[in-house]
Amino acid sequence: DILLATAACSYAIRLVYLAVPAMMRVPEDRGFLYASAVFMVALVYMVVVLTATVILWEYVATPVFID
Repeated sequence: DILLATAACSYAIRLVYLAVPAMMRVPEDRGFLYASAVFMVALVYMVVVLTATVILWEYVATPVFID
């Protein structure tokens, strides 16, 4: 599963780096910077969602495990 997820993420990142310059109609050197910014925003968003999930589970919706 980890290898499949790694391959999927790598392919998705490659597609972002190829598609952003074409969609924005900018040169490839600037497109690389824009694609890197898109990737950074996605990483920050993922960290925020994971942090919110941890905080939600810790303080609001703590799971109760019953034997």
